[in-house]
Amino acid sequence: MYRIFYLLFTATILFTSCNNDDDAGTPEPEEENFYALAVGNSWEYEYYALNTQTDEYELRDLLLTRTITGTTEIDGETYYNVDVITTGTDSCPLCDDQLQTELVRDSLGYEINEEGVILFSKDDENDYLIYSQPFGDIFGKLLSGTTTVDVEAGQFVAQRNVVYAILTSGVTSEGTDEILYSDGVGMVFRTISAVNNPSPLGEIRLKSYNLVEQ
Repeated sequence: MYRIFYLLFTATILFTSCNNDDDAGTPEPEEENFYALAVGNSWEYEYYALNTQTDEYELRDLLLTRTITGTTEIDGETYYNVDVITTGTDSCPLCDDQLQTELVRDSLGYEINEEGVILFSKDDENDYLIYSQPFGDIFGKLLSGTTTVDVEAGQFVAQRNVVYAILTSGVTSEGTDEILYSDGVGMVFRTISAVNNPSPLGEIRLKSYNLVEQ
């Protein structure tokens, strides 16, 4: 009963100068890349677990690495191959110590995977269904405005999605997750929660990242 854890469609308008003295015209605007989807980009995340005795989040021996290693075409759409691996002696509810590959892409302001599951919303503040579970439905929602977060990799201005469950009883779950993305950097912070506990069990924080030149 754990849940945490995303697209961008850019219409580029070309402007041509009407000034006869400027044959070069206006430069084409750069394409946005909110989710930092580019082959070669990589991120390292640290895991912090809640100490229920002190109510503090403590760094654990667990490093989560995500690297975009290539692309895959599915039904005419380009997905980015994200290799995910965790190393260390500790564990977390949503971490795996074996190499996995996720396929993600930008779609009209949402980040989605190859199954069409929404991982993050950057534009639409309407609630979106992520998936259904026996205990209820999992929803996400973009919150208005931005927030500032400090992690090992630095200070970031980020947009925030919350993830929550509507239980089969119709009650909203006590536990909710927060996912923070910074424009052009990607995910910088997220929590890991249990449905019936208002306090997150852990936090994933960006330790370092490397972005190739666009």
